[in-house]
Amino acid sequence: MWQVRDLQLAMAELHDQFRDEETVELRELQRELEATAKACRIAQFKLRKADRHCDQLEAEKAQAEERVRCLENCVQGSVFVSSSSLSLIIIIIIIIIISVIIIFICNMYTLYIT
Repeated sequence: MWQVRDLQLAMAELHDQFRDEETVELRELQRELEATAKACRIAQFKLRKADRHCDQLEAEKAQAEERVRCLENCVQGSVFVSSSSLSLIIIIIIIIIISVIIIFICNMYTLYIT
């Protein structure tokens, strides 16, 4: 009879040990899930930020292109343009193009850092 009781106690102890292991594993899985959810939220935030930067760059690009078209129309619309005026217009166009490139590089650098 005492052997049956010992076996029952051993089985109960094994069940308790198994439940403890399952509880530890469940807690570890919950921690991993929380960490993954946090990483996902951070990635979504960075994606939204990058989308806003992209939209801003597109708007700046469109504005710069409009300025260039306007200047081109001014040059084409002028029948008599002196060489100094033409040089000035070309310099302005180059400055606009360079500023757009610098803005683009700065924004890409900002995205790279973050």
